[in-house]
Amino acid sequence: MENENQYICPVMQSLINQLKERNIPLAESRMSDYHFHEFYFRVNANPEIIKTLHIEGAKVIDNDIVCDCHWSIMRFKED
Repeated sequence: MENENQYICPVMQSLINQLKERNIPLAESRMSDYHFHEFYFRVNANPEIIKTLHIEGAKVIDNDIVCDCHWSIMRFKED
């Protein structure tokens, strides 16, 4: 994943940084489409956390955040 990190868009990187500040780790991260640099992230946390994040350049759809630039998805799901 380290080499793929260079392709994470600023929108998703901002969200990842906000989660790190709250000590909420990513449960899963992978590039789902190499051509478009589309990523899939899963966060094992209450989806209500989405309301506390500063989100620009993305849409909230149910328990997912989808960026407008690469269609990367950050999915929130409580275990």
